[in-house]
Amino acid sequence: MKTACESSLQVLTWFIGDPHAAENQALEVIQQWWHGLQGKKVLWQVFIEPLNCTPLFSYYYQVQDAKVQNFEFSWQRDGLEVWSSFTAKELSLDFQHQQLEVKPYAIANYRYQLKVVDGV
Repeated sequence: MKTACESSLQVLTWFIGDPHAAENQALEVIQQWWHGLQGKKVLWQVFIEPLNCTPLFSYYYQVQDAKVQNFEFSWQRDGLEVWSSFTAKELSLDFQHQQLEVKPYAIANYRYQLKVVDGV
């Protein structure tokens, strides 16, 4: 079921430091989407900017669990007990393609791309 934001917008963008209140709503919707990754297969790619045509690496995995607190997004891969995480500086969620682009806070020239896939 789509939320009102999903049906009216195809792409939501949020970044640290934006003074607009609407961006806080975008962050909440992106956080909800992130929680919904549990049990889904994803393609995780890492790019170095500005040379972002070819991923530095990419891999498929199933998300066992996903959680978020403020700007820190965490996930656990299926079959592993270790949690991975990043702190977001900028997020862009494309609902149509079920794809999240992330500029992490700690690594300025990296960009992550997470895409939900039907099967691998």
